[in-house]
Amino acid sequence: MAKDPDSEYLSGCLFVATAAILTLLPPIFFVSTDVDDVLPVIGTNAGLQRLFTWSAGYSALFGLIFSRLGGLAGAFGTLGGYLCGAAYWFLTIQQTLVKTLAKEGHPTEYPDSTVWLVPLAWLGIGIVVSFLPMLKNPRLKHKES
Repeated sequence: MAKDPDSEYLSGCLFVATAAILTLLPPIFFVSTDVDDVLPVIGTNAGLQRLFTWSAGYSALFGLIFSRLGGLAGAFGTLGGYLCGAAYWFLTIQQTLVKTLAKEGHPTEYPDSTVWLVPLAWLGIGIVVSFLPMLKNPRLKHKES
């Protein structure tokens, strides 16, 4: 028996919004704790790798859960959160490159191409995390009537 259409829309919107917010929060939480404390960390290869790995792990966990539970709405909400996260990574790394050069007088350990590579990797992870659970989702199976 089908649910009321209004409750279907509401639950879909809630899944989209919640999934997007929860997949966006880990990079913001791990990177933006304190700019003066994070700048030396994110300016090194090991620091950037550690922040990216922790953020990707938590975002993937939330994304997989919401993509599996929310179906298509959860998958697109997760993808939306990852798109916003890719923009956040781009702006943060670009700002770090400029600040490190201005404050310390030398560039970061990683090359300038990292500004594009990290957000692209983040978006690639987001596409896989968003739509991988959809392959076995029983809600998407077509029933003959």
